[in-house]
Amino acid sequence: MIRKKSKTDPIRLDISAHAKLPKLKGLFVVGTSFSVGKTMVAGAIAHRLRGQGQRVEVFKPVATGCRWEREGLISEEAEFLAACAESRRPLASITPVRYRPKVSPIAAAQRAKKAVDLDAVLAAYRSLAGECDCVLVEGPGSLCTPLTREFWTMHFAALTGLSVVVVSGSGLGAISDCLAAVQLARWAGIPTAGVIVNKYTIDPSAQDALDKGTDPYTGGDEDLAAYTNCPLIVETSEAELLAVVPLDEASSVERATLGSDVQFAIAQVDWPRIVGLD
Repeated sequence: MIRKKSKTDPIRLDISAHAKLPKLKGLFVVGTSFSVGKTMVAGAIAHRLRGQGQRVEVFKPVATGCRWEREGLISEEAEFLAACAESRRPLASITPVRYRPKVSPIAAAQRAKKAVDLDAVLAAYRSLAGECDCVLVEGPGSLCTPLTREFWTMHFAALTGLSVVVVSGSGLGAISDCLAAVQLARWAGIPTAGVIVNKYTIDPSAQDALDKGTDPYTGGDEDLAAYTNCPLIVETSEAELLAVVPLDEASSVERATLGSDVQFAIAQVDWPRIVGLD
């Protein structure tokens, strides 16, 4: 069925209908696609800043795939983020809008016959003012993920005024995915802190051969794609490559654990400078 076009064009990024949000220091973490690991990255950054003595809060405006408990719907991602930041805020404040099915926010809202409550999202974010040194926001999906037909993740990012960290995979397609996200942010006037390549998986021996410039390279194409993607993301997008985070089996959102490899990669970045705390 073809639906009638909305009178409001979300691409125009009109956020004038919404009251301004408080100017907080922090970062807005988005992904380039599903399952790139932005929750893990956002939690790792929050954990690093908390370990450096900063009062850190986390925020995830909308979550799907939640579970039922006596208190209502609980977001596993919100639990993980809260644990990483050592936040004492109620999970319902960290993630004010929650749905049970693990589908896109707009699809979950349609199935629940309950639209995303943008007023609740904005009110919960406003409550962070004065409560922390910085906030790590995990945006739902990518910048183009719709929360309603006229309000997408990029609209919320623009309202917060936070710089965006784009989390990407490392395999084939990572260059175009990063270019699309970075260019969209620039077009929309959203500041971009940089890109993090996540779940980097190259066998150490293959990494050594590639570092030595072995030509012709006889390893797998997947390794070669991941190895070449990192510098090309910087070259083509002109965005800063903040970190290359390896796939770390010790890290798990479900178990609320951060492995040493993820922590080491994130610790190489001067986050206080990027957030504006120095």
